[in-house]
Amino acid sequence: MLKLELKLKGRIRLGLKLKERVRLQLQLNERVRLKLQLEERIRLELKLKRRIRLGLKLKERVRLQLQLNERVSLELQLKERIRLELQLKERIRIELQLKERVSLELQLKERIRLGLQLKERVRLQLKLN
Repeated sequence: MLKLELKLKGRIRLGLKLKERVRLQLQLNERVRLKLQLEERIRLELKLKRRIRLGLKLKERVRLQLQLNERVSLELQLKERIRLELQLKERIRIELQLKERVSLELQLKERIRLGLQLKERVRLQLKLN
């Protein structure tokens, strides 16, 4: 009987050890699960922070690109304005040359007319003499 009691007590003790091991294993599993959840949460927070930072970088890049586009647009407008001003100056120069030429042609015609009148007077004077 003593042998059976010891055997029974040993099994009970082993059973208690088994229960304790199972309980400790469950605690360990819970801690591992919580640790994994925490690591996942940290990973997601870092991912979110990175996306926010990249989003801000993207906003900054878009803002800078818009500024650059505005400057390029203004430069192109300025170049076009300069080109048009140069065209206008060239047209004015050509117009002034044309007016000068017309003026010289009119002066030439007037001198020719006066020269012809002088010739005619000389011819008439010669006839009178």
